[in-house]
Amino acid sequence: MFARDCAAINAACLADKSAIVGAGLLTLLSIRQPFYLVPTQFASVQRMGAESQYLFGWKKEGFRTLAREAEGFRLAALAYKAAPSGEALDALVQRFMTVPGLGIVKASFLAQLVIGEGACLDSHNLERLGLRAEFFKTPKTLKAATIAEKIKTYRLTWSERGDSAYWWDSWCELIAAKYPKHFSDGAAVSALHTLALQWQGIERGRRGNIA
Repeated sequence: MFARDCAAINAACLADKSAIVGAGLLTLLSIRQPFYLVPTQFASVQRMGAESQYLFGWKKEGFRTLAREAEGFRLAALAYKAAPSGEALDALVQRFMTVPGLGIVKASFLAQLVIGEGACLDSHNLERLGLRAEFFKTPKTLKAATIAEKIKTYRLTWSERGDSAYWWDSWCELIAAKYPKHFSDGAAVSALHTLALQWQGIERGRRGNIA
């Protein structure tokens, strides 16, 4: 599943900034929402841009930030691919955290979508690991050095238990089992991520309701 779907998203993100926006939008919409609702919400944003009802609160500013910063994120991802390392991955995750609404967990998920490295230790996975949901929170009161250390700890936590492909595939299977009325199997969950490839109209939106 990872080799088929995540790899396709990675290739698109490295080649085209609009795919970065699509991946980031998928990430934002997945926050505090059942994953099976994302397609409806994604389609709404395609139609209405930042005025979609699903971009409430900080999600709207997060979307606008993605539209502005997509090319810079793409170049940062290419720089990582040219010289990959744990420290470089941590730096990329920290950069993605400049998108409003993205903490360590979802910024790492975005890294997984963009470069194929990272993992989404959401509430489902944290429960599997026996960790509290607050474990990787980053309150605004934290200093940059403390956040950087937490990002490193996060990376070591997931990478010591499996690679990015393991976390992708196992999460998809977990979600399929949790929501059998919505997903036939893990492959269907994985395929839903390719919504990121369907993002269109960024330039039109910048002239209208994204900016």
